[in-house]
Amino acid sequence: MKISSLVKMLIAALFVAFLVSSIGYFGSMNAHADSCEKLKGIAKNQEKISYLKKWIGKKISEEDFLLHMGRLGLSNALDAPSHFDKLKLDTDFLGINKLYAFVLLNRSVEQSARYMEKSTIESVSIGEGRNSIVIILNDSGNSGIEGIDNIQDKLQTIHKDVMVICR
Repeated sequence: MKISSLVKMLIAALFVAFLVSSIGYFGSMNAHADSCEKLKGIAKNQEKISYLKKWIGKKISEEDFLLHMGRLGLSNALDAPSHFDKLKLDTDFLGINKLYAFVLLNRSVEQSARYMEKSTIESVSIGEGRNSIVIILNDSGNSGIEGIDNIQDKLQTIHKDVMVICR
């Protein structure tokens, strides 16, 4: 085989690899946008938000739940599926992809040592991947999300106590 044929084959292989990776990259961008739009739809659905608020109200009143969530206040299905399953969040009803689902209790860093006190939880984030619905639990409107000022462009207020963050 001649050198020029090898070079042509190498260039063709590199082009195919570039094309496949580009399709994968742009495909994942669409998946992100789809996830974001899906969460906005959930956040605008009164029945689903009512379910989430009732679920949150019940769960944060349970000492076992607070202990289960721990100091970090996080459970995600990707890293710890059995840990997430114990939350008994109906991801099918909500329409959230369970594989990438998570629940995060938002509180200020100063309050993290008092993780067994529900009064320290300012909001709860429920979502998939990097996108989430945030349910604010206090009258002040404070979400307790560290660095929220840095992501204002990624935040959309749906109701006075419901936001969506698309990262």
